[in-house]
Amino acid sequence: MTLILKPHSQLMLSEKKPVNMISKNSQSGAVLIISMIMLLIITSIGLSSVGSTNLEVQMAANAQFKNVIFQESEHAIEDTVTDMAILGSAYSASLTSDDPDWPSEAVTTASSSNGNLSSESEVQFAGFSVPKGESAGSIRIGASGYSLYNFKIRGTAAIVNSGASNTNVRGAYIFGASSLN
Repeated sequence: MTLILKPHSQLMLSEKKPVNMISKNSQSGAVLIISMIMLLIITSIGLSSVGSTNLEVQMAANAQFKNVIFQESEHAIEDTVTDMAILGSAYSASLTSDDPDWPSEAVTTASSSNGNLSSESEVQFAGFSVPKGESAGSIRIGASGYSLYNFKIRGTAAIVNSGASNTNVRGAYIFGASSLN
């Protein structure tokens, strides 16, 4: 065996070359596997983000539906309170009704222009009330006495074909002549 002396830089190059070839050949499949695993992880994160976004959109739509039908049921109550003919019909129905628990006059109020909302209200005459701090008949204007007519009004609204609905109940007092009772 003969020993050939080479300069230090040439010796390094000749020793590194076989080492690099061996490690390059043994790692060629590992990079592919690692990159596939990383791609799978990134894809699963993206899909879960899309799923949570869809859920958030549904939650926002439900909150909007809830607000719309609440406002529509309140609007039905307001329409009923301001219509004296409807309140008069409820008062008349209470005088002739066989059901003392809920003598009422059911009234269908306006529906929205696009037809997706429906609303209705039901009004009940609940009796006469005396204003707080006053005795019966103490409110007088001239020779006539006045009373507070007590009504309970239930407004219901729904979004057609969605299953979303809302019912609100509110009391209303109307100041009027007591000669009716």
